[in-house]
Amino acid sequence: MSQKIDARYLYDTDNFLKGTKHLLTDESIVSGKLSDLGVRRKCFFQSELINEPTLNVGMSVVEIFSGEFVAGSEEVVVFENKEVDLRVLINDLNCGAKYYYKVLAEIQTPEQIKGSQVLDSDFAVLESEVLNVRFVFCSFEFALNRTEELSWVYDSFSELGFFATDLDMLDDYFSKLDSKVGNDLIEEFTTTELAGDIFKEGLGVLCWGGDSMDLFCSLGRQL
Repeated sequence: MSQKIDARYLYDTDNFLKGTKHLLTDESIVSGKLSDLGVRRKCFFQSELINEPTLNVGMSVVEIFSGEFVAGSEEVVVFENKEVDLRVLINDLNCGAKYYYKVLAEIQTPEQIKGSQVLDSDFAVLESEVLNVRFVFCSFEFALNRTEELSWVYDSFSELGFFATDLDMLDDYFSKLDSKVGNDLIEEFTTTELAGDIFKEGLGVLCWGGDSMDLFCSLGRQL
């Protein structure tokens, strides 16, 4: 059983990735092994706690760093880049306890474009690929189990798009409407003016009818 602790996106990594440090070794993330993969413009950092002696990973995953550390506090910063205010941390640690870790990297390509006959160059493929950097740690030593069957699947959501909203605020909005809103929002969005009304109220964003390779979203709450 694993638990994702924290995650951050880093865009335009050609410029910024070299300045991102793995603080447990005080080294740049762009080690020799990572350079061999080839730097991509979009990078996804995450930290993950596991409680099993083995971790299933895909065949293309590269182990960049491995080691152990003693938690000096309940919270430890794993990756940092001060230039772009990037901090990926782990928390709820047992102060004084020993942990084992591995930093793993993998280039992920959307399944939708593999072998596509539409693309006329490799540039679009490179732009859609993501460099995934995972900091995996455990309270005991663990090993990697490489398998094809359980590798990550990275793909787009095709032309139907997606709808982003605050569920509590949207539910409150629906409860105050004179007309009843059905459970099938695709039906409601395509046969009524509901989507436009929600957008006007600032309650949601609808990405509809596009067939883009990938769409990266950064969500935040305005205080």
